[in-house]
Amino acid sequence: VRVLSLLGVLAALVLVGGITEPDAFLDTGNLQLILTQASVIGVVTVGMTFVITSGGIDLSVGAMVALASVWATTLATQEYGFAGIAFTAVIVGGAAGLVNGVLIAYGGMVRFIATRAMLASARGLALMRPDGKALTQV
Repeated sequence: VRVLSLLGVLAALVLVGGITEPDAFLDTGNLQLILTQASVIGVVTVGMTFVITSGGIDLSVGAMVALASVWATTLATQEYGFAGIAFTAVIVGGAAGLVNGVLIAYGGMVRFIATRAMLASARGLALMRPDGKALTQV
């Protein structure tokens, strides 16, 4: 019943969007953009599923995605193409996750506190890297 109700809400949203803006909303480019933007959330959701089923909690995932995105899309990585950007994102995300893991496993910190501290740190580093300005591709 719960899954069917969520599918019903999704169908209602698509119906409303299709009726109010049929040319723009149901366009294949718009649908592709929606799926592309939702893919990041989908990847994070898979990781969080493992964290939650193991009895843990991670408050810092959103800030870590922002941090990895900012560092991966700087001008220094853009000259290396997609491979350089993807490599940088994985390294930055892995390093931040490693800090969380070391603080929890070996530092004896409570998961909630360690990931909350990483949330604040990652958010600050993500803002500091571009000096609080939007990053654009050159």
